[in-house]
Amino acid sequence: MAGQKILSQDDIQKLLNIEGTSDDDMDYQSIEEESSSEGDNESAASEVSDYDSENFSDTEATAESERPISFLSHLRSNHTSYDVLWSQLYGPPIFRATMGLKRFKYLLAFIRFDDKATRSVRRQKDKFAPIREVWERLNTNFKKHYLPGSNITVDEQLIPYRGKCPFKQYMPSKPDKYGMKVWWACDSETFYPLNSLPYLGKEGGERALPGLGRRVVQQLTEPYQKTNRNVTCDNYFTDMELAQNLLSNGLTLVGTVRKNKGFIPVTFQANKSREVGSSLFGFTANSTLVSYVPKMRRSVVLLSTMHHSNTVMEDVNTKPEIINHYNSTKGGVDSLDQLVHAYMCKRRTNRWPFAFFMNGLDVSGVAACVVWMNTHPNWNADKHYSRRLFIQSVSESLVQVHIERRSNLGRVVSGEDTEGKEREYRSLLQSLWDEFWASGEGVEKEQD
Repeated sequence: MAGQKILSQDDIQKLLNIEGTSDDDMDYQSIEEESSSEGDNESAASEVSDYDSENFSDTEATAESERPISFLSHLRSNHTSYDVLWSQLYGPPIFRATMGLKRFKYLLAFIRFDDKATRSVRRQKDKFAPIREVWERLNTNFKKHYLPGSNITVDEQLIPYRGKCPFKQYMPSKPDKYGMKVWWACDSETFYPLNSLPYLGKEGGERALPGLGRRVVQQLTEPYQKTNRNVTCDNYFTDMELAQNLLSNGLTLVGTVRKNKGFIPVTFQANKSREVGSSLFGFTANSTLVSYVPKMRRSVVLLSTMHHSNTVMEDVNTKPEIINHYNSTKGGVDSLDQLVHAYMCKRRTNRWPFAFFMNGLDVSGVAACVVWMNTHPNWNADKHYSRRLFIQSVSESLVQVHIERRSNLGRVVSGEDTEGKEREYRSLLQSLWDEFWASGEGVEKEQD
């Protein structure tokens, strides 16, 4: 971003005011030339309903379509119709300057993330096949460009979606209720996404094997084994077997425990004889169990392989040290999901792979912002909306190439005075027209 020339709103408006072929006509004409091998417009439209295009480049479609989409999150316009966004009266000029509306809709209709020829074979073994390759690339890049701190949080995210999907979930405790569940491992301090695993439901019609939460944590934290980091998770994942497994692989665990676990003593359960604010501790050779009473007849049980003492923070809130540590590190994934919802490019769609793709763009924006802020700590440090400025800067950098390319299509030269070029162009046309009539050819053709 540094050192790049970003076109101002005035420059963009000047480009749009230049007379000539309209944006939509010019772009749609170029699309028809690119897709001429597919036949006429009717055959191309029929390919849209067939779920894919045989000859359209998925990579090009993904790269081009993500650039206008990235602006939706910054402007918080993900519920505004495309016709309004491209409107000359109501829409921001940056959309029309990037590409025509017809071309953008055409790209959205054809965008796919895998090879259609082999999809049916791959889907027999993998429900996630339509977007598996793209999602794995995201995971690889997340782990490649960031080294997490001492605490990692494992939790779930619900991607909002109400269309048809073989593994759609209903979670009443989530704001969006319906959607597709993804488990994330995040940095507890910066909320950077480290690794993810989509929940695909039952495989082959068989019931899921017990210990799903345990396997999820082991798989998500596998790249960070033998690093002495701590993993924080809730009672869906935590059990003694997981704690011992992580400990043998160089990781500690802190998490809440469900009351029905067999290793919890009866005295650790809630009863009316225990005082509010009291704590009970249990110790083994390498783990600690604590039961805390937040209110009458209720208790919270936590398991930790990181703490080995009965320390209670009397000077803070009279809670055990294990609970304070859990409270300070449990919100990594929830905070990531909150950041995604603050600036998201999600649009209504009937294709669940595209919903995953848009969520990947949003999560990637959070990850890129974390990396940028860590490498440039003084960048807009005095502004509380620095993340919005970052998304705006990235979006402008992505569309700048398209704006400059369109400005060179027989209209203006990028980086020069647009009004001056227009005057020169009109002057040249006028001189050619005068020479045409002065030569007498125009008179002869008029008489004929």
